[in-house]
Amino acid sequence: MATKNIKADNWDGKSRVSTDLYRNRYNEIFGKKENDELKESYEQSLRNKQTRKDIVQTILSNEKKADIVKTIIERKRNEQNKK
Repeated sequence: MATKNIKADNWDGKSRVSTDLYRNRYNEIFGKKENDELKESYEQSLRNKQTRKDIVQTILSNEKKADIVKTIIERKRNEQNKK
């Protein structure tokens, strides 16, 4: 018959390495971000937002130009039909 390992009864199912290297690497990966990283992320977010606004403005501007061109063409056709 197999005997139970007494240490296994106290094991919670998680392996932990208790070295300083492990703790340092863990903090690098999952620790709090430094202010510089947060600031860079925020600035990139603002740049992305501005790019989206510029794209929308370009689209709206092109639509307005298309409307103006359509209006001009319609006026010219109306002038030619009157003659």
